Amino acid sequence: METLVKIVNHIRSTSGLQHRLFKMLLQEQEAAYSDLLQHNDVRWLSRGRVLERFFALRKEVSEFLSSQKSSKAKDLLARMQKPDFIAQIAFLCDIMGHLNTLNLQLQGGGSSVAEIIEKVSAFRVNLDLFLPDVMGRKIHFPTLRNVPVSSAAMAGMKGLLKSLAENFTERFNDFKIPKQVLLFVRNPFAVDVSGSCPAEAKAVMPGIDEAAFQLELVQIQSSDVLKAKFGEEGLCEFWAHSTHQFHHCRRLAIYLLTMFGSTYICESGFSTMNLIKNQHRNRLTDEHLNQCMQLALTSHRPEFSKLAMARKCNFSH
Repeated sequence: METLVKIVNHIRSTSGLQHRLFKMLLQEQEAAYSDLLQHNDVRWLSRGRVLERFFALRKEVSEFLSSQKSSKAKDLLARMQKPDFIAQIAFLCDIMGHLNTLNLQLQGGGSSVAEIIEKVSAFRVNLDLFLPDVMGRKIHFPTLRNVPVSSAAMAGMKGLLKSLAENFTERFNDFKIPKQVLLFVRNPFAVDVSGSCPAEAKAVMPGIDEAAFQLELVQIQSSDVLKAKFGEEGLCEFWAHSTHQFHHCRRLAIYLLTMFGSTYICESGFSTMNLIKNQHRNRLTDEHLNQCMQLALTSHRPEFSKLAMARKCNFSH
């Protein structure tokens, strides 16, 4: 990745003339893209996109570097022509594509912690599938499939996948919620009442009465009205508005649903504040900023027609 970044920076940032010549080369050869992308550590999808673009333009990049006479260009070309370089780039394209897909699934304000844990757990299982696949058919590595791979490069790929799997295991090892509890929050009608769910619920939230929780769960599953509401309402609306009489079940569900699964809400709040509090609004007070933030971040949408009908209009004579 370091070599790739150096090559991209050499082509794009050394001089404006050099960058224009490279873009002209791409245009003449009718390449798939009109330019390379620069890597940015701040943008979390940047690495995967830079790799994908570089791999697609690898022949044009090699031709452009070979046409230059500088010692730096020759050194970068020599690194790029190493036997394992293209294979490593292809492998990184595929694995970063899988990671970017996971990152996109974890973003957004509407995801509960139950959904996020399920997605992370699924990706951890995917990593176990990737290890034998990269040594075999490579059905999960479409870019690497068409590139020759040496035994040394394959050993590095296996080591990276093992390290990635260990990293995921260690990172999320202390944050485990039993599957039956997650299923209870997502669909209380699919949980086995006589199973492990009541005991696991008490372990997650010690203040819950296990016996009362089990009896409430029986009542919820026996109610046809609640089944109909569960199908009509969203998950949060169901637990917030339709289960007041089931104190223990509702308490556990709201406890899990109100967990912040990601930093998305916090980051979007900072972005909104930067848009509101700009150089053109230097007289904005903290009170007004707070009010503007509430208006910008709330998901509530007023019924303007209903509000207008409730007001009496004074017509001019």
